[in-house]
Amino acid sequence: MRKKLLIILSVILFPVITLLTTGFSTVESKIEKVESVKPVSEEVVMASLNLKKIPVPTKTVKNYKIKSGDTLSKIYSSFNNSELECLDTAKALKKANISLSSFVRAGDEISLTLDSENRIVHLEKELFEGKKVTLKKQDEGDFIAEMIEPVVLTKERMVSARIFDSFAATADVNDLPYDVVDELVDIFGSRIEFSRDIHPGDSFSVIYEDRVLEDGRKITPGEIIAASFINQNKTLVAIRKVDSKGKAHYFDENGKPMGNYFLRYPLNFTRISSVFSKSRFHPVLKTRRAHNGVDFAAPTGTPIRSVADGRVLVAGYTRANGNWIKIKHTDRYTTIYLHLSKISSGVRKGALVKRGQTIGKVGSTGLASGPHLHFSFYDYGRYVDPMKVKLPSMSSEVKALPVEQLLVMKERLEEGHKSLLLLADSSNQNLG
Repeated sequence: MRKKLLIILSVILFPVITLLTTGFSTVESKIEKVESVKPVSEEVVMASLNLKKIPVPTKTVKNYKIKSGDTLSKIYSSFNNSELECLDTAKALKKANISLSSFVRAGDEISLTLDSENRIVHLEKELFEGKKVTLKKQDEGDFIAEMIEPVVLTKERMVSARIFDSFAATADVNDLPYDVVDELVDIFGSRIEFSRDIHPGDSFSVIYEDRVLEDGRKITPGEIIAASFINQNKTLVAIRKVDSKGKAHYFDENGKPMGNYFLRYPLNFTRISSVFSKSRFHPVLKTRRAHNGVDFAAPTGTPIRSVADGRVLVAGYTRANGNWIKIKHTDRYTTIYLHLSKISSGVRKGALVKRGQTIGKVGSTGLASGPHLHFSFYDYGRYVDPMKVKLPSMSSEVKALPVEQLLVMKERLEEGHKSLLLLADSSNQNLG
């Protein structure tokens, strides 16, 4: 019985097994045929479709050094680019509040990206303080400008030094930035005349914000936090505090507000001190003239500033004075600025000006033998020497500095002066 059953099953399953086996071998054969087929090249496909291979656009980057007399239009034309594309770039810069004069400045470099047809499609330039502007051509043809802000690292730096020759020379040796020097002179200028009152043996301490970029490059320093001078054994202090409205004020060694003081110099101190330049800058000329004034020799174009808030009485030209400005600060004080090469826009009769505002530039117009600023200071209409007079301070309604903050800052500054004494004692012992 069992033998009969096996015979029946073999008869039924044999055709099925044969069919399956034949099918698998057929599939394997087809797979082998597919694997043996060689891939068709891109050129064959392109040819069969009657198409041409489109080349990938190539771009080149060139660094262009801006020459004296260059304009944006000249740069574009030097690469055979159209005036229309130049105008598109100028519009993008204007929209980003970037002036053409700062973008196209002699000596600077612009990175230009050109496409295969030599058209400028991308521009990049470092402006100032590490800031960069990029201009990219869009598909529609317009340029879009983008300002890239750098990462700025800020930390406090303290410099303490004993005057060995002049304040300017000592500051230079101690690597004190020019901006800090100018600010120190302005802060203490109503109490010290730096070209006359500072003597060897005096000392100063200053705490300010040192600012650097990520790559280590130094940029314009921040604010002076506190400073002090020991001048002829008298200690003078200035401490900065920002009020609840965000306005900064300086306070003296007694915690009293220093007020809106007059500036001693109508030019930045470092612009009239020969120590800080190898070019044509000269020290302050303190020669008294019959025409009542002090002359500051400086190159044509050096910015001139108003020494205090006031109203412009005269802004014009005469044969003797050249371009000149007269400013009334109070009913008592008036200042005059002569021989300007240029009077600033907006500075005209009746206009209000602020302390430190640029009102014009040094020149040699009128009866002047060379570029300089003639500066006069009047008290009730009577000339006084601005280098010798005790400068007035405008009234201030600011409250006194809190005692705790005053003491903390004074102690920090005193430590700087004490360190100088220790250094001096150590040097004397070594000499002994």
